[in-house]
Amino acid sequence: MPTYDASGNQTLIRTSTGIWTVAYNAANRATSFTSRDGATVVECGYDYQGRRFMKKVTVNGTVASHERYLYTAIC
Repeated sequence: MPTYDASGNQTLIRTSTGIWTVAYNAANRATSFTSRDGATVVECGYDYQGRRFMKKVTVNGTVASHERYLYTAIC
């Protein structure tokens, strides 16, 4: 069963890959997802406009992937 924080953000989720704990920043954006056993952590970073610019996956303390996103304006 999902759980929520005081802001209404879902802090415990169940997916096809397991049960995850979710942490949020002051803007209520998900900043990390941690597997129940703590072996896998997915971290997200956001720019000043609230767009995700980074996602890093760590498994057993080793970085498995680290992606950065670039947004460009179209005039």
